[in-house]
Amino acid sequence: MYEVCIYTKDITYNPNYDGYAISLPASKAEIEDALQRARVWGKNNYVLEFFSGRSFLSLS
Repeated sequence: MYEVCIYTKDITYNPNYDGYAISLPASKAEIEDALQRARVWGKNNYVLEFFSGRSFLSLS
């Protein structure tokens, strides 16, 4: 199981914004809910960080 943190590109400069974490695998409804909770509006307007143990991979 993996944990992913979703951030919107519009708010990443705000130190009070933490994005939203979700565990994978996840259903389409869970992913859509996570995007809404992370305040992602529009396509391709987000950054993902994948966490696995101590390592992470950031994709934008």
